[in-house]
Amino acid sequence: MQQTSLHPMLNVAIKAARAAGGLINRASLDLEALRINTKSPNDFVTEVDHACEGVIIETLLGACSRPSSTTRPATTCSTPPRAAAPS
Repeated sequence: MQQTSLHPMLNVAIKAARAAGGLINRASLDLEALRINTKSPNDFVTEVDHACEGVIIETLLGACSRPSSTTRPATTCSTPPRAAAPS
């Protein structure tokens, strides 16, 4: 599938989604090894969730930190503040 006509930031978003999807697909091959934690009642999170979040953030920030010939000059990106982990 060729994506040359898509907006450059959409290409970055697709790249991040595909990278996270790859992590999910690989993790689904060994569900027995999957560790699940509880964030709150009926709200669960896995190590795969955390890994996907990390790869998405890394991909998006990586795109923001380097200039591209098809986009405006590099912009400054910052990560939003994270909520404190429940104790």
